[in-house]
Amino acid sequence: MVGALWLWGCTGFADAPGDEAPRSDAGEMASQLFEAMVAVFEEETMGVDFMLETSWMVRSEYEGLDDGRRRRFFGRVVPVGRSGLGVRITAEYQEPAGEGAEEEWRDQPREVVEEEAAAVEIRMARQVERRYHADR
Repeated sequence: MVGALWLWGCTGFADAPGDEAPRSDAGEMASQLFEAMVAVFEEETMGVDFMLETSWMVRSEYEGLDDGRRRRFFGRVVPVGRSGLGVRITAEYQEPAGEGAEEEWRDQPREVVEEEAAAVEIRMARQVERRYHADR
């Protein structure tokens, strides 16, 4: 069996060029992919809010957007097909739920933010791919 590396944002996936590893190295590949993803989150977002290496999952801090909304990212190393690994990065957008002393937020429906989110998710997944290959 061989393992292949796949990367995608929320809208689809694109294969990463050339890297194949024996299936027994899948854990090491996942760990390296996770490290690359954390590095990209630290550079491209407001910072890492939470990460769980045993599940290869990371979540960014919220960042304010110019129009009063906020956004954060979730990333995870996931299996793809029978022998591959990939990165799923999802952007979550929120808008103010109302005015008052305590600011409350509500999630924006995915269909409302799909176009905006998909572009940034793919961009970040490609950055993880580049980082992964550069660190190897």
